[in-house]
Amino acid sequence: MRLLSVAAVAIALSSPSHAAQNTDFAAQTPGVHGLDLVKKQDRFSDMATIDRLISDREYAKAIPVLEHVLSGSDATQRDRSIGYNLKGLSLYMVGRVAEAIDDFSASLRIQDDAKIDNPHRWKTIFNRGIAYEAAKDLRSAADDYVRAYAMAPNERLVKRKIYNFFNKE
Repeated sequence: MRLLSVAAVAIALSSPSHAAQNTDFAAQTPGVHGLDLVKKQDRFSDMATIDRLISDREYAKAIPVLEHVLSGSDATQRDRSIGYNLKGLSLYMVGRVAEAIDDFSASLRIQDDAKIDNPHRWKTIFNRGIAYEAAKDLRSAADDYVRAYAMAPNERLVKRKIYNFFNKE
């Protein structure tokens, strides 16, 4: 289905009967050309696939799709940050905890470097804390839980985790 739609866009953009329309569209929309449209369509298709796989809890299948998206040069810094967070989640869910920590950290670095204002940053920090706890790095887990709590003190999930983590016998 994806190949058919990409081919249809390519054929429509190269068709002589639409040449004037395409030129007008490109002139009215700076930076949008036929190849750009195909790339954007591919990216949206990949994102839809990732969303479906993660929703269906098919984390192992989501990882290579996420790697493909992250290797692309057309992904924005925000997309990369989200991609690394989702890949970290997927890696954690299949038991690849050390790699998950690396990807959660990459997501946070991208947010810092690009100065991305992300109201959900606490989720990445919280997820990394869970991965640190699974890796038995309890000091790092505690640091991340406290940071997540400082950013989202009203989140029940964070409050519950903080309480349970610090009140273990």
